[in-house]
Amino acid sequence: AVFGPRVRKIAPIYTKDRQHLVTSKPDVITRWAEHFNDVLNPTALSADMSYIGSLDNLPVRQDLDDPPDFDEFVRAVKRLKNCKTSGMDQLPAEVYKYSGKHIVNRLYELIKRVWEIEKVPQGWKDAVICKLYKGKGDVSDCGSYRGISLLSSAGKILAHIINMRLSKLAEEYLPETQCGFRPSRGTIDAIFVVRQLQEKSLEHQRPLYMCFVDLEKAFDRVPREALWLILQKYGYPDKFVNLIRQFHVGMKAQVRHENELSGEIDISSGVKQGCVMAPTLFAIYFSVVVRDAMQYCSNQLQVNVRTDKGVFDISRFKAKSKSQTLSILEILYADDVCLMSDSMANLQSYIDALHQSCQRFGLVISASKTQILKQPPRGCVADGSVLRLGGKPLDEVTHFKYLGSNIRHDNTLAANFGRLNARVWRSHDLRLETKISVYKALILPVLLYGAETWCLYKSDIKKLDTFHLRCLRSIFNIKWMDRIPNTEVLRRAAIHGMEALLMRRQLGWCGHVLRMKENRLPKKVFYSEMMEGKRKHGGQHLRYKDVLKRHLNACGINVKQWERLATHRQSWRIAVNENIKAYENQRLDTLDVKRQLRKDRPKPSYIYTYNSAGQLYCSNCDRIFKTKFGLTSHIRAHDRK
Repeated sequence: AVFGPRVRKIAPIYTKDRQHLVTSKPDVITRWAEHFNDVLNPTALSADMSYIGSLDNLPVRQDLDDPPDFDEFVRAVKRLKNCKTSGMDQLPAEVYKYSGKHIVNRLYELIKRVWEIEKVPQGWKDAVICKLYKGKGDVSDCGSYRGISLLSSAGKILAHIINMRLSKLAEEYLPETQCGFRPSRGTIDAIFVVRQLQEKSLEHQRPLYMCFVDLEKAFDRVPREALWLILQKYGYPDKFVNLIRQFHVGMKAQVRHENELSGEIDISSGVKQGCVMAPTLFAIYFSVVVRDAMQYCSNQLQVNVRTDKGVFDISRFKAKSKSQTLSILEILYADDVCLMSDSMANLQSYIDALHQSCQRFGLVISASKTQILKQPPRGCVADGSVLRLGGKPLDEVTHFKYLGSNIRHDNTLAANFGRLNARVWRSHDLRLETKISVYKALILPVLLYGAETWCLYKSDIKKLDTFHLRCLRSIFNIKWMDRIPNTEVLRRAAIHGMEALLMRRQLGWCGHVLRMKENRLPKKVFYSEMMEGKRKHGGQHLRYKDVLKRHLNACGINVKQWERLATHRQSWRIAVNENIKAYENQRLDTLDVKRQLRKDRPKPSYIYTYNSAGQLYCSNCDRIFKTKFGLTSHIRAHDRK
């Protein structure tokens, strides 16, 4: 027998025309270089430089040209992540973080010199590209792989210094709707806003139409000359802009395949992939594009906002003078765009305006991947109009995976509960503690991604709890015939039930929203209602704030006082954790008591009666039964009556 890991064979690669397979190592390396050259240097559209030049100039911040001080340098070094592969110089981040003062001081002097002469070393610009299979598609197709750029750690330090200054000024001008790669923001902010607007539109019987826009190779298509000009328009001084330009101009890359490098690839367009500056630079550029488009858009979606009263105070909007009107047109996360309106005609005008602005700034919207989601009021038919992008009809869908969370046309959550494979739990080579740790670190975050924004019915929680307990039983190898209750499984795993896990996430998120500044979009939408429309008569569908109230009552937190408690982050976190722990312990104890009562209940003895044909029948209603089991259940029903 042969022991040891299997040797994985490298799949042959298709040529560019997909007519032949390349098998020899030199040809494969050449093919990979050709592929990434096409990916990183797409056919770029030229931006309208005269139009960009006519935009308003913001005041120039000359202080950004000042050389970095040592404290700023140290903060940049601390931002480097450990255990990351380095670029061409093969010097990991740990060398600069833990090697002592001598190397750190020399690097600081080198960075100051680079800042002074405005010339970045070639080794700090260049990248080594490693290919990573996406997990889907033909393994012989280069398009099924994602390129990961490995950069010099020393260059990353300088990039962090520049990015800290870049972001600080950008925060003053970026739109509130941009949630991507900014401090204290994330995907949950954008998902929360979309779900809240869906819920409030349904509550007030208003239509909501959304367009999820896809940009083709957004980061790679940014025209660099237009980017430098926009940075100057934003108030970044010439020296600072030139340092950013130096990171991009003359950049080269090599593809690594089986520990061998391809020839050099010149990268002449887009922002630098893998660099910490890339998301900020793109956000600045795209904010100008969106702002240019939105100036031509009117009749935006409007909500009333009032944050000085509690979220459960239903009378807070009666004082019209104390509420403010918020207009919402788009939600952004880097290059992910969601346009929304209560009218198909208005949404078409938004799409046209964004399309024209993207053309002016050298960006391309993919008509084949841009999709429309219609949410009419319950019981109504959606507008049948077909929206178009540059004359091409856009696809309509009933659900869309937005930032990893499934958005449905009826605002339900069924599509979010995916099936996860639990084969790892059957491994006998892992300790139980390790399996539990893996489950908490890898499985639960995937299962509950976006759960902070969910409006959950009890039936939804039951579905999630079923999967939760099935995984734990697989980890402990507990079968149903072992007759071990769920309460004991949870105690062995030292983990809460699904309802408690959801409560902790949602209460923590609501506290986070409450502590946001008054200008933050998630907070405004949370404390808002639709400008138009009204609630229907009779029973209402479950709302997010109804779920919040249910969680607060379950935890024993005063509904009228929760906002005061949540203003202090640490106190709120302690209160939530302690109350959820008490709730979960009480829940498990109650289930144990109920189970014991069922076990202690005396088993009734039944007298089974047969008719002349030898069939079982009920002496109360003469119903015929085939089995004693069915008759017993039927007699119990009579007893309950």
